[in-house]
Amino acid sequence: MLVRASLVLVFACCATPGWSGADSGQSAPKRANPGRLTIDEAAFEIAAATGGFYYFWQPGEFSQFAAHENLDIFSSDGKVIEQIEGELHGTIDLPFEIKTGDARVTLRAGLQSLGIIELFAPGERVPYTGEPTTRTAHMLFVSLADPSIGTWRVRLIGEGLYLIQVVAKRAEIESELSEATESARRQPDAAESADRDLADFRLASPDERWHTLRRLPAPRGNALARALLDDSDPGVAYVAAGWLARQGYLDEAVPVYARIYVRGENETALHGRMGYDWIHDDDDTLAERILEALSQHLRGHLNDYSTPERRRAEVFLRERGR
Repeated sequence: MLVRASLVLVFACCATPGWSGADSGQSAPKRANPGRLTIDEAAFEIAAATGGFYYFWQPGEFSQFAAHENLDIFSSDGKVIEQIEGELHGTIDLPFEIKTGDARVTLRAGLQSLGIIELFAPGERVPYTGEPTTRTAHMLFVSLADPSIGTWRVRLIGEGLYLIQVVAKRAEIESELSEATESARRQPDAAESADRDLADFRLASPDERWHTLRRLPAPRGNALARALLDDSDPGVAYVAAGWLARQGYLDEAVPVYARIYVRGENETALHGRMGYDWIHDDDDTLAERILEALSQHLRGHLNDYSTPERRRAEVFLRERGR
């Protein structure tokens, strides 16, 4: 029977002194014939009907298994591509198909009696041993990372109830997850990006600084410019202010222009070229907007300046007719 549904984990219990259905959540098990596990038939039917796997544990086996084995075999990631259950008396081969696109296939197979469970690859007569295989007394788990396309077989030899389940992830899903993981791994966090951007700017020549900012996405360019506004190099601070002014942040740019001007750094560091780039900007309103905002700023801060700084501010305002 083929069932495509969510995985339900149901642990088989064997009759042991003091066992209680209330302890396990399962109904009282039906005593098995000698040589077989005691099976909770109701739980077995629920697992089979809902696409879950019934775990055929011997008493105390799970705790020993969990202490030493990789529990990834219990993962429900993927889609159930085959599920077959029934009752066996002797030998049976149970085929299942692996198709193009099926990746990371996991086989789970359980048998009530202490019998034989073997997996065969397409066209093979010898049991498959090419991938990690885990065995318990009554179960076989095999993980196939890149399985061959075709008809595989599970051979069961023994007595009693059996259940096999095959779960696969589609290759395109695996690829998408891998790409997403790699992309996330490649992306530095904000602090790393800021440090790298700042280092690149410092390495650039004065003529390349503006282009270093322009190559960045706007949010990162703005962040870098703000980090440079208080730089001790007036040329660096001027470039940073110019970037923010063109992004619409005149309120952040103008105090830097004012600082450079009243300190006389326009002459000493910029060689009198402050404003040249404003006038020749593609935005023919930029120069007038900056000059107006700069005039208002200087007039509002006259009392904050030293005597030489105030004298320069007053010269600027006089020339502007203010």
